[in-house]
Amino acid sequence: MRTVLIELDKPRQLRLEANAIADAEEKLGMGFGKIMKAELSIALVRVMLWAGLKWQDRALTLEKVGNLINNFLRNGGDIEYLGQKISEAIIASGLFKVDEDSPNLETEIEEV
Repeated sequence: MRTVLIELDKPRQLRLEANAIADAEEKLGMGFGKIMKAELSIALVRVMLWAGLKWQDRALTLEKVGNLINNFLRNGGDIEYLGQKISEAIIASGLFKVDEDSPNLETEIEEV
């Protein structure tokens, strides 16, 4: 499973494989298709980052990820960067087909 480098408090490896996506679906109360069409929000980013980072740090909680996001944003980071890294990790998972001609992620990814 491929990972995507993300710079938060330190360089971390984001991996959104089947178990991580299932965990995100469970926490968000919606299927992956709805997650991909949802508006970018702190709640969505927090859950997706938690799901994709916990493989490397089992002590990571949603609250800890929220604190990472707070610090990241206070230090000049932006939410779009986090959304882009999540998108990259979803594509890198290989679980979904990507339409290279599509201009945005919500229509790029089709379940395989």
